[in-house]
Amino acid sequence: MDFILVSKDMKQQAQANAGRFANPNRMVVLIDEEKIERMAEDESFRKQYEGIIASAANKMPQIAKSLGANADSVKGYGMQVDKGGTATFFAVIDKSLATQKSRIEKNAAKKAEAKKQDKKAAEKKAEFKEYIKGAGGSIVSKSILNGASKLKWLFREDSEHGNGWIAFGDTDTQEYVDNAENMVVVDFNVLANIEPTVLNVYYMPVGSDLEFRFDKTGKYFVDTRTGKEIREPVKHPAQAAFEKNLKFLNQETYPMEFFEGLFAENGGMTLVTAGQVDFPTGEVVLADPLAYLGTKYSTVLERKVTVGSYPVELSVCSSDIVGIRVAAARLILSDKPAVRYEIAMPKGSRAEDFGKPKVFTFFGVDCGRSCLFCGFTGRGGIQGIF
Repeated sequence: MDFILVSKDMKQQAQANAGRFANPNRMVVLIDEEKIERMAEDESFRKQYEGIIASAANKMPQIAKSLGANADSVKGYGMQVDKGGTATFFAVIDKSLATQKSRIEKNAAKKAEAKKQDKKAAEKKAEFKEYIKGAGGSIVSKSILNGASKLKWLFREDSEHGNGWIAFGDTDTQEYVDNAENMVVVDFNVLANIEPTVLNVYYMPVGSDLEFRFDKTGKYFVDTRTGKEIREPVKHPAQAAFEKNLKFLNQETYPMEFFEGLFAENGGMTLVTAGQVDFPTGEVVLADPLAYLGTKYSTVLERKVTVGSYPVELSVCSSDIVGIRVAAARLILSDKPAVRYEIAMPKGSRAEDFGKPKVFTFFGVDCGRSCLFCGFTGRGGIQGIF
């Protein structure tokens, strides 16, 4: 504890600037000349004053503790005793320390908030589902994205960018959607994460105009042009075409018009003469040339053709769904019209064996290619056309 003697003429100034006398390491007590003189003359006053000082010194740890976190910014402590014997404590705050501490606390708070936001973003990212890979961009109103409205209208336009889908909310007005600032381009999966039912209609064609409904029967779309309810997923056009084709190919019989129609020149079909194929043995073999040509998995037909060279004609289909495909190929053996059609059976089987176990009337095209060729000749060669 340090004592600082204050002269009578500096008493007021010392009281006004008491903080300047604070010491960071020890308690400082300001005492004026009048009290010193009286303490020397009056024993009881001296004891009283010493008791006040001793009591105050014992209270200092408690005072520092009461300041809590602010105690770190205190530069020093001091005490004054008035004429009535009342002790007054003062503390000197280091403004630079206080400012620095405040700055540190603010930065810590910012970092904590940033960490909290990063955690939320990570959790949101973890919850985000990519239902359709490469789904493309869609135009969605901000009201749907920020939760101010719920999906109501969904339509698809022809677009060079994105997938063409546009979504409006149930509270969106014409004025609202006419303002480009209210519309945002997002991945279709973002919309699907908000309302997964949109996945049911993703593959619907350009020109689709749909209304989203939600009632006691569930969530579904309604085609505004036809009134048809859409409650099940609409298949990809290629998938739908494949299933339709597979169902057709699984028929036991086919009308003659079907085969004739395959090789009738029209807007959808183009006939192409691929070339000539030689049959020195008359044995016709079918295979995927990249996977099974010359192997046991090639399909050799039971019926042979007359030894010779014959043209092969292709029926090429141009489709908006699957692009350009070879729909059929035929080996032209005669200029005369066909009288009837029957299934080509594999070697060793006859027509009456059709449908029996291990009688295969098809050949694999694992590489998506097929060819007609003649079986092995006496010279061990293969004659064929792809």
